[in-house]
Amino acid sequence: MEGHTVTNILTIMEKLDKDLDTPFLGFYEGLSEHSHPNAHGMALTYIQTHKACVTTYTDQNLGRRDVSMSLAISALASALQIADTANRQCDEDRNAFILLAEKRIHEAGTWPADIPYPIPRRSDGSFPTTIRNESSDTPMP
Repeated sequence: MEGHTVTNILTIMEKLDKDLDTPFLGFYEGLSEHSHPNAHGMALTYIQTHKACVTTYTDQNLGRRDVSMSLAISALASALQIADTANRQCDEDRNAFILLAEKRIHEAGTWPADIPYPIPRRSDGSFPTTIRNESSDTPMP
């Protein structure tokens, strides 16, 4: 395609995992396996009979319901693991984003004169109850 670069999703996932130290590729592989089972998974789930080299496929095989439920539960477990990882990273990522945004505002020269830069924070990223501008003895809200 002229003017377009096509990048395989696996290449993007590998770069994210390497650059950001994330588990995206593992999540992708797990969800992919559950949404597109391999031949063995398909056989366990949908093959009803083998007779004289003829295989019958069905979606009504009651004996395979457990296999389907297991696949669904495994996919749900992968999705919950993604949500848990995202939740754990949320505070760290949010604080890093805030610091970056503050830095860009300060570097652009649009930082408010009455607010000290960088804003004093505790080690956990929270703010002290009052912030004092070094040029003033008046506490800031």
